[in-house]
Amino acid sequence: NLVLGLNRAALAEGLTLARMLGLGLAQSLEVLQGSMAYSRIMDTKGAKMISADFTPQAKLSHNFKDVRLMLQAAEARGLQLPLSEAHRALLERAEAMGCGELDNSAIIKAFS
Repeated sequence: NLVLGLNRAALAEGLTLARMLGLGLAQSLEVLQGSMAYSRIMDTKGAKMISADFTPQAKLSHNFKDVRLMLQAAEARGLQLPLSEAHRALLERAEAMGCGELDNSAIIKAFS
């Protein structure tokens, strides 16, 4: 879940940057899918992010709970997870925006 969630967050960030640069999102996703950056999460969540179809397959709030639990487990063992801390902050922002019951691909809203 840690790696999967980070892949989803990285995809959201990349698509947000593409949008801000005026690039076509469908074409940007296609380029990413054909590159070394490819992750299967692009196949399942990329189109949802582009179309803003956040009908839940897996709720953002559940992912947020998992990230908090991973961070607690790491802290109890004296381990820092800086990427997961950044991920937690994004999920916290998305949840504060009312996205908790939406699909976890709604993390892209945290970048707007």
